[in-house]
This record gives sequence, C-alpha cells and structure tokens, in this order.
Amino acid sequence: MPKSATGISINKSAGFTLLEVMVTLVLIAIIAGFAVLSIPGGGDGQPLSEEAERLLTLVELNRGEAVMLGEQRGVVFSETGYQFVSYDPDSRQWTPPRQSSLRQSQDLPRGMRLRLWTEGRPVEFDKTPAGRPHLLLLSSGETTDFTALFRLEDSRHKGYRVIGDLTGQMVMEAVP
Repeated sequence: MPKSATGISINKSAGFTLLEVMVTLVLIAIIAGFAVLSIPGGGDGQPLSEEAERLLTLVELNRGEAVMLGEQRGVVFSETGYQFVSYDPDSRQWTPPRQSSLRQSQDLPRGMRLRLWTEGRPVEFDKTPAGRPHLLLLSSGETTDFTALFRLEDSRHKGYRVIGDLTGQMVMEAVP
C-alpha cells in the first residue's frame, strides 16, 4: 500500500465509477421493464393502460440503451403501432437497433388506435417519409417533446396518454 511523505498509508480505492453505476442502473431498468411487460391484466380499459405503460417502458429502456451505447435512436409511429430504430452514421439510414435486447416493434391490439403530437403539433402519419422517426432518443438523454394518445376505435372508453418532455421525463395519465 502506498505511503505518504509522513509514512501514513493511503487507500486509493474510493468507490464505484459513474459508468459502473450507470450500467448497473440500465440493467436494473431493463429487467424491471421486462417484468412490467410480462404482467397480465384485466378489466375494462385495461388494454389501453397496458399499451400506454408498454410504450412508456420501452421508450425509457431504449433511451437508456441509447445513452449507454452512445447511439441515436428513434421511434417510428403509425396509427396501429410503433417501431424503434437506430441511426447508422455510415449509411446515414435509420435501421432497427443492432445491439438491442429489447422489443423493436409493437403492433397495437385490434380496434386500438394511436394519435401522436410532437412539439405541440399533431402528426399526420401518412405525410411522414417512410422510416423517418417521429420521436428522437438521443445519446445525451434528451428526447423529442411528445404526447401519444391510445384510444379504442369506438371511443366509448376513456383513453390513456403518455407525455414526454425534452429531458426524457415521462408520465402516463387517463383521459376522459
């Protein structure tokens, strides 16, 4: 053990590095996310809340992977589902993530529809270039400001929305 000029022993192991703590937290979040996604539910309106919770969890997990791996990710939405993509700087294309252990695409159950707003404006899915993400999940941890609304086609049931801000903070709430 090294000694100082006064002959006192110096201990150089001070704890965990920030990277070690971040990797541990991301792994815990991934495991917790899989646990949440595998819990069955029931009841009226339950599929809506499950899909909103699934989106929230998958966005959080993909955001964590983007930060940990230092890559840019995105989410391509449609009225009936969504897909996670990763930016490949070599080809300058958005493609499915190569290193992801997470579900890369999600189709909504029959009769359920999704509406999306980014930066306060409604998104028209049919006017978005194919494969271009509506929501960005940057390696810095920032995300596109968005609101995703899940409703059944008959609209008699309440809906659920997921709201995310630029810092990556997200909430889920029921709407009448």
